[in-house]
Amino acid sequence: MLWACVTTAAAQLCTINGVIEDALTGEPLIGAYVKSGNAVVATDFDGVFAMPVPKGVATLEVSYIGYASQVRQVECEGASTSVRFRMETLIMEEAVVSADVVISRKTPVAFTNVLPAQIQEELAGRDLPLVLNTTPGVYATQQGGGDGDARVTIRGFDQTNLAVMVDGVPMNDMENGWVYWSNWAGLDLVVRTTQVQRGLGASKLAIPSVGGTINILTGGDESANGSINYQAEMGSYGYYRNSLSGVFGNQDKGFLHFVGSYKSNQGFADGLESEAYAYYLKGRKTVGNHNLSFTTFGAPQRHGQRSYQMQLYEYDTDLAQRLISDEGQASVDEYNEVVDGLSETSIVNRGRSFNEFMVNYQEVFYNYNEETGQVDTTFGDMRRYNPRQNQYFKPIVTVRDVWSLSDKSTLTTTAYASFGSGGG
Repeated sequence: MLWACVTTAAAQLCTINGVIEDALTGEPLIGAYVKSGNAVVATDFDGVFAMPVPKGVATLEVSYIGYASQVRQVECEGASTSVRFRMETLIMEEAVVSADVVISRKTPVAFTNVLPAQIQEELAGRDLPLVLNTTPGVYATQQGGGDGDARVTIRGFDQTNLAVMVDGVPMNDMENGWVYWSNWAGLDLVVRTTQVQRGLGASKLAIPSVGGTINILTGGDESANGSINYQAEMGSYGYYRNSLSGVFGNQDKGFLHFVGSYKSNQGFADGLESEAYAYYLKGRKTVGNHNLSFTTFGAPQRHGQRSYQMQLYEYDTDLAQRLISDEGQASVDEYNEVVDGLSETSIVNRGRSFNEFMVNYQEVFYNYNEETGQVDTTFGDMRRYNPRQNQYFKPIVTVRDVWSLSDKSTLTTTAYASFGSGGG
């Protein structure tokens, strides 16, 4: 009887297979949202989606940044049916225009798109660049393991030779070209699409993009008007994060998208404790032929650091000895001579959680005795502390105006400012 019930329920569903593309170019739209009732799916990198719905007539709502939303009644009676959406562009394309996103099969650049679904499945509380490890030609590492201390290379070029853009605004440091990902904690909560372009790029800004370009487009699901979402995450080594987000507005009055989060982590190694807040606020409104948008985000944070350039014997003395013997890099006698010369307090065989920056300190309290005129000294407990602390806050503010001059031409003006304080 139970099997018969399950079979009957399954038979009432029909799958709508669809493609969403640009009405003018015919190119697939990546990450477009399709909503039917309470169910929401997103298109893949080919602009394809599959939506299971009850048999009968289903109402599909399709939305994508920079395009007019569409609502269509689709009849689905058999096992499946097909549908195609051709989306008309609006003047609200500021994110796409300014970020120089590659068009599939039209722009001669090797690229890969990373969708929000992949970030949610694979990131798991790590630094945002680490999700790019599955991208061809890209290598990302946590380095010493500090929160936000990740680095990424494309085809062997480090971050000083990459152009990292968020909504068309460069994130590279003005002095040395490096990218400090700890300044953008919480960015994974608002990423709509991340495109990695490999090879020499033609950046319009004074950023060396010899290795490639990472374009990060942000924005919420504008079809989820009036929604507020709360999310709690927990993980290993005391990791947890609480986040609150919301989307308000409509096509006529404009949209407001906000995200706020707090996270804390003990780290997998000694002295890598971290604490970070993050906020994101984006507003957009159309006034006549002008599409105005305002975006600000930042992440005040503090985290401990650790060197990643350490000798193997500092982690595992026995393993280091075996490798030297097997690979012939040095004789065992020479190695033993080095190890035997180390005292018991030397840095040997401390395990993977070892942090060479950790120091022991003892709190000392001085109390002045008015009766005797002397200072009484009291010693506290011995504690371990990591003096290599990074504490920084670097917010960024962006104002953009997209002016529709005619049906075929627009003028985009972007002004952005960023300032920071901290050190480490």
